[in-house]
Amino acid sequence: MKFPTHQETPEALWQTLSDARLVQGDRPADPAKADGGDLPWFAKAMLGVAAWFSSLLFLGFIAMFFGRDFENPGVRAVLGLIVCAAAGFYFYRGRSSVFVDQVFFIFALLGQVLLSSSVFLSSSYWNSVLPWLLIVLFEIIALAAIPYQPSRFVSALAALLALSNACYLSVNFAGLFLPLSLAALVAVFHVQWRAPRLWPVVALALSIAPLVVSVTGYFFGPGIFSRRITDPDLINVPFWLWKAVLIAVWLGVAGLLMKRVTGAVFSLGNIGVWLLALLLAAGTWPVPAALFALAVFFLGFSQRDKLLEGIGIIQLLWLVGRYYYALEDTLLFKSLTLSALGAALLLLYAASRYLLPQAGHGEKA
Repeated sequence: MKFPTHQETPEALWQTLSDARLVQGDRPADPAKADGGDLPWFAKAMLGVAAWFSSLLFLGFIAMFFGRDFENPGVRAVLGLIVCAAAGFYFYRGRSSVFVDQVFFIFALLGQVLLSSSVFLSSSYWNSVLPWLLIVLFEIIALAAIPYQPSRFVSALAALLALSNACYLSVNFAGLFLPLSLAALVAVFHVQWRAPRLWPVVALALSIAPLVVSVTGYFFGPGIFSRRITDPDLINVPFWLWKAVLIAVWLGVAGLLMKRVTGAVFSLGNIGVWLLALLLAAGTWPVPAALFALAVFFLGFSQRDKLLEGIGIIQLLWLVGRYYYALEDTLLFKSLTLSALGAALLLLYAASRYLLPQAGHGEKA
């Protein structure tokens, strides 16, 4: 039997299989071409721009039609539910074209914005936890109800940002957003194969949420990543407690990664890896979010995911660079910290031949 080459067209391949009596009938239609997958990228870009432009004009007309009633929280909530339901029904029914996909994607975003704004307009407590928790609930429902990958990513990221604000406003949980996000990221990696259309976008949102919180807090206002942990509103929580929780989760991640390549996680052959994990935890103590970035990088490396590796590197560069140029600590303390961490890593590298005896015998360490 002749094996097809990469130059053969799908029609020629189907004919070859028919001649070998492996298939019968006409070649089935390509589902990618059915929804516009055969269009060039610039045509898709033009259709997307046209969809956004026409949708924004339509939304402006709707806002003018309702007038003052558009400021009513009840009206916004009803409109948000209607457009979210329409978007969910369309994507569950099946996609038709790039233009229509973008239109209903805009409707999904609009519905979430209307629902979120109705919560704040109907609440007189802007700095309370309850409105943010309601937004988290809305975004989780939208995440499950609208089966479109970009919409699900936006919903997951919005839910995490709202949860970070809720944690920040709750003094007793102000510093737990980072370790909880890392633990949730590991859990999502464990179950993402069960629902490949849902959990990968959640993992991506979990990996990028602390970076978004840090950037937005730096440019637009204070947050748990842009203020000192000795601020008066965080005194009720010991400054070392949430860092210790983060380090515990980090060590758990290190143990899980080692378990994938060796059965005895706590054997003497893995003592060098444990020392490296502890040194990185100690070296990133002034910048705890950098430990999260390192965990994202190593998780991406274990999953062979270049995107997660890039997110971890970018997040690490941003956090370390921001800490270095911030005025929270003196330059002498920063220099001594970096020097001590570098010296410890070099000593660990020099002693690795004794701490990792399995590496010299071609076994996994």
